Amino acid sequence: MTVALTLMLLLTNLPIILKAFFSCNDPHKAESLQNDFTALRANYNGMPLTEAQYFDVELVSKTIVNLKGGKAVDIEGISAEHLQFCHPCLPFD
Repeated sequence: MTVALTLMLLLTNLPIILKAFFSCNDPHKAESLQNDFTALRANYNGMPLTEAQYFDVELVSKTIVNLKGGKAVDIEGISAEHLQFCHPCLPFD
């Protein structure tokens, strides 16, 4: 098998491979937390944002670039590397 074909197969199956290795500790608790958040969010009004609290593409991009790699994934299975090496339609510097 050529290197290019091996790489293509790996990249094609990467989501399946990552899902097999990375999962939250308790899927039922994760679902419960998601449901609680969704229920609370529906009635949340919050305070109005001030100009100091606005964020833009540049701030998000710099924040993602500065994330430390090799850390644990979040409850959704997203790691810093997922964000840093994702599809180029997301803007990065």
